[in-house]
Amino acid sequence: MRTCTRCGESKPETDFYRNGPRLHSHCKECFNTAHLRIMTPEMTAKARIYRLANRDKIAAQARRRRERHRDKIKATHRVWRQKKGLARQAHWKVAAALRAGQLVRPSACSHCGRNEKHIDAHHPDHAKPLEVLWLCRSCHRDFDMGRTA
Repeated sequence: MRTCTRCGESKPETDFYRNGPRLHSHCKECFNTAHLRIMTPEMTAKARIYRLANRDKIAAQARRRRERHRDKIKATHRVWRQKKGLARQAHWKVAAALRAGQLVRPSACSHCGRNEKHIDAHHPDHAKPLEVLWLCRSCHRDFDMGRTA
């Protein structure tokens, strides 16, 4: 159980969003309420206008941040590459096979049969990179979340 710092209620940890390895101090309900209050259509329009008017300034800030945290970013990317190495190789091999004409992307999902603009290659086993299921985005998300067998 965890206590929300905004509403003061004790709730299970599943009612709190994750912030990396830690949990947010506000419950999901309070977090969403605050976010909706801040992100009105007028505010998102103002933010869009600001980003367009200050594109160079924002890019410079991002460059400075990347330079300041270069070692941390490299370490994070190294860990991710080690963790996802086999999956990355499988994705590259499918992309190469598509370009070479060895694989052909169908226009319909092999699970639900819907004709979609975006059909993804799902790897049930990354050790067999060219054995893929062609899934629409929603079916692919369900497969990745373990909701569909």
